[in-house]
Amino acid sequence: MSTESKSIDEKKILRDLMKSVIHKKLYERGIKCEVAGEGEKADILLKSSGITIGKVFIILSDDDDLSFLKGEAENSQVYIAFEKGREKEIISKLLSLGLAGKIKFITWEIKINFQ
Repeated sequence: MSTESKSIDEKKILRDLMKSVIHKKLYERGIKCEVAGEGEKADILLKSSGITIGKVFIILSDDDDLSFLKGEAENSQVYIAFEKGREKEIISKLLSLGLAGKIKFITWEIKINFQ
């Protein structure tokens, strides 16, 4: 298996894991949501009475292009989920796109203890 395909597999596993965790946490807080289908850009859709009122996008790498969020933020509330500690970098990108203050954050910190 090449290094590139291994990296892609790891990203897919992490994205699926984060979808599951975020979906569960939102549901526990009383927010109706569903994991988005293959045709959607978003990873999770927030719903009210069957209507999409918000979208969650999971950002995994530094080179992810955030310009697509500009159109998404006009139509519904947008949340981006990313690893804790990357706030300055993400805010800088959002400021350059004119999206500061329009997008809400969900951060995660994963700690693995090998014993």
